[in-house]
Amino acid sequence: MKVSELSSELRCVAAKTNHRKGSDSKEPRLWLPFWMHALDTEGIMIHLVQDWIPASVKETLFPDCGDRLLPLCRFLALVHDLGKMTSLFAARIFPFLPETLQKGQSLLWGGNAPSRFLDAGLSPHPIASAAILCKCGCDRPDLAAIISAHHGAPQALTTDLRDQFDVYPGNYFGPDVNVGCVEQREAMIRGIWKQWYQFALSRSGCTTCDDLPVVSVPTQMLLTGLLIVADWISSDTDNFPLLNGAQDGQESDCPQRVSDAWHRLALPSPWRPRHGDLDSSVFKNEFGFLPNAVQRSMIETASQADAPGICILEAQMGIGKTEAALAAAEVMALKFGCGGLCFGLPTQATSNGIFPRLESWGETQSQESAQAIRLAHGMSQLNKDYRALFRPAPNVAVEDSQDTGVFVHQWFEGRKQALLANIVIGTVDQLLMAALKQRHVMLRHLGLAGKVVIIDECHAYDAYMNQYLEMVLRWLGTYRTPVILLSATLPEQRRAALIEAYLGQAAPEGGDWQTTRSYPLLTWTDGSRVRQEKIEIDSPVKIVALKKITDEELAGFLGSSLRGGGCAGVIVNTVVRAQRLAAELRAALPGMKILVAHSRFTMSDRADRDARLLSLIGRGSTSAGRDRLIVVGTQVLEQSLDIDFDLLVTDLCPMDLLLQRMGRLHRHKRDGRPAPLRDPVCALLSAGDGPPDPGSRSVYGSWLLLRTRMLLPKTVSLPLDIPSLVQETYAAPDPALLEEEPLREAWEEHTKKLDQKEQKAKQFRISAPGASKRARRNTINGLLDTAAVDDDIHAQAAVRDTEPSLSVIVLVRGADGTIRFLPWQYQGACIPADMPPCEEECLRLLRQRVTLPRAVCAGRNIAAVSSELATAVPSAWKEPELLRRESFLFLDEEHRARVGSFILSYGQDDGLSYQKEES
Repeated sequence: MKVSELSSELRCVAAKTNHRKGSDSKEPRLWLPFWMHALDTEGIMIHLVQDWIPASVKETLFPDCGDRLLPLCRFLALVHDLGKMTSLFAARIFPFLPETLQKGQSLLWGGNAPSRFLDAGLSPHPIASAAILCKCGCDRPDLAAIISAHHGAPQALTTDLRDQFDVYPGNYFGPDVNVGCVEQREAMIRGIWKQWYQFALSRSGCTTCDDLPVVSVPTQMLLTGLLIVADWISSDTDNFPLLNGAQDGQESDCPQRVSDAWHRLALPSPWRPRHGDLDSSVFKNEFGFLPNAVQRSMIETASQADAPGICILEAQMGIGKTEAALAAAEVMALKFGCGGLCFGLPTQATSNGIFPRLESWGETQSQESAQAIRLAHGMSQLNKDYRALFRPAPNVAVEDSQDTGVFVHQWFEGRKQALLANIVIGTVDQLLMAALKQRHVMLRHLGLAGKVVIIDECHAYDAYMNQYLEMVLRWLGTYRTPVILLSATLPEQRRAALIEAYLGQAAPEGGDWQTTRSYPLLTWTDGSRVRQEKIEIDSPVKIVALKKITDEELAGFLGSSLRGGGCAGVIVNTVVRAQRLAAELRAALPGMKILVAHSRFTMSDRADRDARLLSLIGRGSTSAGRDRLIVVGTQVLEQSLDIDFDLLVTDLCPMDLLLQRMGRLHRHKRDGRPAPLRDPVCALLSAGDGPPDPGSRSVYGSWLLLRTRMLLPKTVSLPLDIPSLVQETYAAPDPALLEEEPLREAWEEHTKKLDQKEQKAKQFRISAPGASKRARRNTINGLLDTAAVDDDIHAQAAVRDTEPSLSVIVLVRGADGTIRFLPWQYQGACIPADMPPCEEECLRLLRQRVTLPRAVCAGRNIAAVSSELATAVPSAWKEPELLRRESFLFLDEEHRARVGSFILSYGQDDGLSYQKEES
């Protein structure tokens, strides 16, 4: 059947127009016929399946779809907008159509104004599409579920499509008083539904919908993701132009429309690694050094794997786990047909820190075809390395600019599309949101299903985040997506939980893989079996001597230890404590260089500070730069920087994090360490016999701090002691130990908080495939039932158990009213207050962002503080989209400001600090 054979009533049904409610544009009114949008979507859907999705996704879809995947995709694309063939939709679009079309369109809407449809909100066109599909005789819950979810939200379990026509008939046939008129229009509307349904079946090579495969819940998720992408692309009027009122469109135009749009969009082909066997020479060519024992074991395990699975590498800090994971990912991707890589890290700082390494690696993978790279976190647009990879225009074909290397494809810059790029580096939040009840979550599943997924520092997530991580692993296991988890210090119960989550069942019994304390250790799944290998250590063992000192002894200890030169790191648990200790050390040790590193610097200052630290104490640092240098910092020094201290001082913290901090001590091989510092020493603050300090308790709780203190030896052998110290710290305590009241109270508080976090996380977490009520219907319906998180900012907050915070852009407002950058940023340049900043100025402003201290805007204070700060913002600055949601903190000439009952101050050396106004 051809489009020309369809009835004139169907051919004049409109899908789109260039005008909207409230529009006063004088431009000519344009439109797009329903049938043409359907054929556009169909063409893009076929391109996505044939040219874009990786082979591994097709393998995932194959058990359900087999060789009927393309017919199914055609059908879904053709019928996805059936709900636009209703009186309700016609009434909404009619006023904005070209006048030449209004007569034909009136056949549908019957002169009813949108206000007459009393239940309009209960028949959105995706739900109406699914209801019409069922009404046409396609009683297929699986297909209806995909159609109803193509705007990102599956239908609720409480929604029964069969009720639509009985309860809300006016939405479909018009709420006329004249019954005869309604009956006539109803017959006509039902006729065009049936025509298009038969057209879609015929074009898909089917006689009835029973010729289409029945698909499972995981397949529904991926097909819905594909349909959303196809609909978004075909709805872009830059690539699929609308028609003027005198044009009806020709079916013969559609193939060229689709071909031209696909060429302009230029989505990159799936990643295909060049080397399936990474021997030592290939490894050295990619990474610059020969593989060590850990890296060789990872490559060998990946090479011998018969099926995709999960692999957990536990190995010491600084051993090269990142390179081991990337090398294994290459092998897995080529073997299992994965088309990309997703690398998740704990924070924006760690993501930014590793990005240059991943970019360099990506260049080695893009020598035959260009690969789209995506830095996926909220502030990626401010990363200069990332912005340097932007293409000049969103619709430049690869062959028209460059055909190798990595680049930023602007289509993937949308918040929802982040995980669809070939190479994704970002915070682990981006992965965890695949387990969050959020609209368009299917796009995250589509993006992850075709990649090798690497998650770094997997021990660094609390009980709340672990609930999301385990659910993500459950879905990835269902998709047979290869997963690599990296950790220096992983408790054995976490290892077992992660394996079981991926397998979707209790781990098989047998062997000691759950309880072994071998190290370094590689654990992986081979089908339903769990295998394990202890890796022989081929690097020197480091013996770290531990000693306890007090805050009062700190200055004397550092002065004595560094009198012959060298550098020391002081890592404490709160920003306030870091700032206080730094001030005390500057007063007591005037001959020393004191630097501060924490999260309460503006983004620009933080980047400058990180670069300076890498220069002074990074891998290539010199004795002159390190001489008599003390860096006082918080947890930002644990993970984000490849730095090396000659001496370490640290607050007491949980054992795994303490060992992580020790990984910054004598991290690099260095011959020029001063004689007193040639043997590694770690001094512990707050490690006496009293209760842990309040700041540390607020961050970590009491139990892990007390347990760590009890188990601390006099020396730690790295990496040999790592597994025993970590496992003992996190193991359930002996009942005899809990006879002491302080320990019992700490343990009960600890277990109670763990349970509270787990229960709280489940509120917004999607269920496992085939779980709960949805299993009885075998559809994705109800996936987002209960409150769903729509806003991306709140979504990232939802996967972390943190209190709401407020970020501000820090500027100076002079006595004369002029607004300037801080003196050391852009030479303190002025920013006009009477005009909207240009894009480059907006980006410069955003780099001055810092998060306010929790004490200043805790709880309900956040709204009051936000309102207070908003009164000082120039109205012109609210116009640019980049600044619309931002808050500003204007400092006086002394770089101070009053906010609520607090005095805030900002300095280049110490960042943002605060004190109560009365003090």
